[in-house]
Amino acid sequence: MLDVLLRGTDSAGGRMLAVTDRPRHRELRRVMLRAFSPRVLRYVEEAVRQRADALVAAVVGAGEADAARDIAEHLPLNTVCDLLELPAADRPSLLEWNKRALSSESAQDDPFDALEARNEILSYFVDVVRERRRRPGEDVISMIAGARVQGETMTEDDLALNCYSLILGGDESTRVTTIGALHALGVHEEQWRRLRTGEAAVHTAVEEVLRWVTPAMHFARTATVDLRIGDAEVAAGDIVTLWNISANNDPEVFEEPRRFDVGRQHNPHLALGHGPHFCLGAFLGRLELSAVLESLVRRVDRIEVLAEPPRVYSNFLFGHSALRLRLD
Repeated sequence: MLDVLLRGTDSAGGRMLAVTDRPRHRELRRVMLRAFSPRVLRYVEEAVRQRADALVAAVVGAGEADAARDIAEHLPLNTVCDLLELPAADRPSLLEWNKRALSSESAQDDPFDALEARNEILSYFVDVVRERRRRPGEDVISMIAGARVQGETMTEDDLALNCYSLILGGDESTRVTTIGALHALGVHEEQWRRLRTGEAAVHTAVEEVLRWVTPAMHFARTATVDLRIGDAEVAAGDIVTLWNISANNDPEVFEEPRRFDVGRQHNPHLALGHGPHFCLGAFLGRLELSAVLESLVRRVDRIEVLAEPPRVYSNFLFGHSALRLRLD
């Protein structure tokens, strides 16, 4: 994250997958992919669809609802917690820490709240890792804890950092994207009609929602060598920021980029990254968004947004903290 690098070196660099270079990155990614293997995910897919449908069904016809509180806060967090086999009693605390780790409600909030939340998540996972190493099971954390990277088992701190990455990536991005999907479909009534009548497919709508929202607005990197990017000279040690949200609105790539189009065919968005750092949980995030949209198509005639939703305060995360609506 840009604000982390601007304050100094990133303590997770070379340890957490997203901020690790080759060759260690390649081996660490291979280990972390075990969390999203077909063997693991086949037990999750039907549960995701059932949970999404139940959440939507509970809101339809029930009057005013908050899409964040009633739908989006439950699906991704519980899905990733199921994968990691984390107790149900711990999940409300994890949700609150996640919501504070990368953003806040307003500019007046104490910036140390985010640091405290990140520390709480890391401390929690150190305890979980120690327990799983004492009593290993068939869960994802036990699998990762027993793996070797570059010939050595991972330290407790490195395991906690990568569990932190899984819980934030698995919850935060899909949560704000789900809120953004409901907002966009409610505001763009013609696009909702196209989706509901089958004129546009759910899978193209999912990709457009990811492009439209772009939950992670940027990623920051430190140049390791001197290079030129376009007309800019970059020196080794310079911080370089890739603005995904700008790339996803590039008029040279996307026709009318500020038009929300659930049937958009050419959609090479970067919301899930690119290349070696492409999102590990891409399949799961797409599955969760698809499950919500499929349930909406089956159950809902009209999405009415009742108020302009408040934005989260962050230079990293794009999204809304609440969304008042009615599903008829």
